[in-house]
Amino acid sequence: MTRLGLTVSLAVGLSALMAQAQTSPVIVLPDPELPAGQMPEKPVPDGVPQPVVPPGTVAVEPARGPVVLPPPERDRAPEPDAMPAAPQVADGWLMPIGPADPALPREVRVGASLPAPGILRLTGEIARVPMRLILPAGAALPDRLVLTLQSSVNLLPETARLRLSVNGGAPVELPLQNLRGFGAVEVPVTGLVAGENRLEIQVVQPHRIFCGPDASFGVWTEIDLLNSGAPLGATALEPGAEGFGMALQAQALRGAAIDVLAAPDTPPAVLRAVTALLADTLGGAAPVAVRSFYLARPFAAAAVAVIQSDAPRVSFRRGASGTLVMQVEYTADAVPNLTGLLPAMPAMAPAALPVLTAGQETRFADLGQGDIIGNTHYFRADLPFRLADDWLLLANQKGAMQLRYGFADGLPRGGILLVKVNGTTVRLLPLDRDGGKVLPPLDIGFPTNLLRPGRNALSFEMIVPGDPPDAACAPRRSDMLAILGDSTLLVPPSPRMQEAGAGVALRNLSRDGVATLPGAADAARADAAAVVLSALLAPVPNGDGGSRLTVIGLQDGAQVPLAPLGITSAQLRGALFAAPVAVAVADAAAPVRAAPAFRLSEEAAPAPAARPGLLQRLWSGLGDQLTERGWVARQYRRLLAAALPGSDQALSDWLDTRAGTARALLLQPDPAAPGDLWLVLAPDADPVQVANATAGLRSAGLARGEVALLAADGSWQMWSSGRMPVLLEPLRPDNLRAVIGNYASWSPYAFSLVLLVLALVSTLPVLLYVVLTRRYRGTR
Repeated sequence: MTRLGLTVSLAVGLSALMAQAQTSPVIVLPDPELPAGQMPEKPVPDGVPQPVVPPGTVAVEPARGPVVLPPPERDRAPEPDAMPAAPQVADGWLMPIGPADPALPREVRVGASLPAPGILRLTGEIARVPMRLILPAGAALPDRLVLTLQSSVNLLPETARLRLSVNGGAPVELPLQNLRGFGAVEVPVTGLVAGENRLEIQVVQPHRIFCGPDASFGVWTEIDLLNSGAPLGATALEPGAEGFGMALQAQALRGAAIDVLAAPDTPPAVLRAVTALLADTLGGAAPVAVRSFYLARPFAAAAVAVIQSDAPRVSFRRGASGTLVMQVEYTADAVPNLTGLLPAMPAMAPAALPVLTAGQETRFADLGQGDIIGNTHYFRADLPFRLADDWLLLANQKGAMQLRYGFADGLPRGGILLVKVNGTTVRLLPLDRDGGKVLPPLDIGFPTNLLRPGRNALSFEMIVPGDPPDAACAPRRSDMLAILGDSTLLVPPSPRMQEAGAGVALRNLSRDGVATLPGAADAARADAAAVVLSALLAPVPNGDGGSRLTVIGLQDGAQVPLAPLGITSAQLRGALFAAPVAVAVADAAAPVRAAPAFRLSEEAAPAPAARPGLLQRLWSGLGDQLTERGWVARQYRRLLAAALPGSDQALSDWLDTRAGTARALLLQPDPAAPGDLWLVLAPDADPVQVANATAGLRSAGLARGEVALLAADGSWQMWSSGRMPVLLEPLRPDNLRAVIGNYASWSPYAFSLVLLVLALVSTLPVLLYVVLTRRYRGTR
């Protein structure tokens, strides 16, 4: 073939391929974070209908250009606010069901967890979860629920079952057969009432894989909460205070944020008043997102529109996509009165943990935990509780637990039960002997320095191997483990003391305590974070509300009083902003000449420098050892680090090692004002994500230092200066021993040094007496 013929053939082939590409369909892969069959949303104007893709199908659309596949889930940043809310069905509303405990773990565990937005997973051979459903008054009560489910392929569909009970009634049973993707199942129910309904879902999941602890993680059923609930008619929720309140509850129950649509120049005071109303309606806290009108999410259950008008007023309407909208109109000098505008709805915030009274024996049942039943080869149950913020025991005092438990007879050899206090194992109990009955009460002691002020947890972890380990689990007719609610816990009392750190100040932070600086350089982002954070701060029991948190941007970092922390505003900027690396480039126009390797002058070479003497060298070496990087300074820093139980590095060095990695910094700079906190945002930080992370740090009670750094992955890193605990009550004979024990355990080196100084001081009068008496005798 000639060169011309080859060129023509290639051109014809390329033309054919291009024509085929313009007419061939393109398979659009679904986003892994969206329910099966639901395509990623595209911004469309309100009122424009979108195609509905049936579950379990793959959408095919004509090519519109290059296809960009979504990045793998491990490479994508979390998008908690990107989850759509789909409260409507074809002929009306779908009132959602949601977990009764919104604080379920985000990581996969045996039992109930929320591993992805809108996805509830039940893991293990037997798992149950309490749910809640809220129905509007006046609407016809449904006789069925819609559950969108998918299960692991390891299940035996012939025997796997889901049981659903409504308000304590008889359970309804249905098979688990959706092993290839999500599918909707209608469950006939009775006993639903207007208002709040309590549901319980239990799954029994026999499997075909080898028996053992690993198998418990291989069997699961997921419920798509976005497409599960109670179907109602189109007129069940009408525009008005009552209907909007129900739609607000439905939006929050799905875990989706409530959109507050506002112009960029909306005064922050107006937004704070609106979000405070939403939080009060939902029981004290509301997940909100301040958005532009052009970024409104379609098919949301409820949204708030804030606009400037000629008179302050509030109205309700239905959007083009069916969303119930509360429209708040304000003027330049007046905001409508929003107090009591919406009816109070059942609280959406997690229930407050029960407080354990120190010095009093308390039953597990009084801490909100009934009998604990375990029926999986790997099983874990946590019993959370709170201790007072001023409780502190750092020495080796003992707490006591009286455990009443029993386990099945004939469990395989090697089965164990681990009893843990805040993650530390305090007792290992065998489960392969003396089974089949409730054992006599077992006294378990544990050191109280495993406990801390605020949130604590007891954990019970059961591990039972397979018998045999290379075969499927045999059916069981009895429960494997039972821990009775009559078990008790006793924690000794302590003097009223507190460790230094931002935890107590953050817990005492109220909605009114979140502020911004007037005239700030980056006021828009600071105001956005302050508005979202204030709506998330639910009141806490015994909180005094005396703390103040100032939210600022990096440009206003010089306003933070950093002197007590020993750092400068430049070091603060370095942690929040990655400076570009300067690269020195030589001037090509003026090359540097090398030194000549020859000598033409007859002049004598300069005399070599005189060698310093021995005394001079010793003095210079001693000076080097006394510098900041010398041996003496290193030993001093090592001794100081051992004496003070804070972070190993100075704050300046700690920030230097994390330069450019922080998305926000939470600071408690002044020890004299422990209630004053500062939240500094990085230039590229998302204010909504920072606000949600700060609220999570407050609820977890993990701010145990003066500085908390929010990393890019959403985790917090703490730095502590090692300040000594503070005694909040007078020193008395009855608390002297515990106070001394706390200080001695806080820093044994410092306590030993104090004792040494006291011993030396106590010998001075004796030495003085001996010297004076000898002198007196000598004069005689």
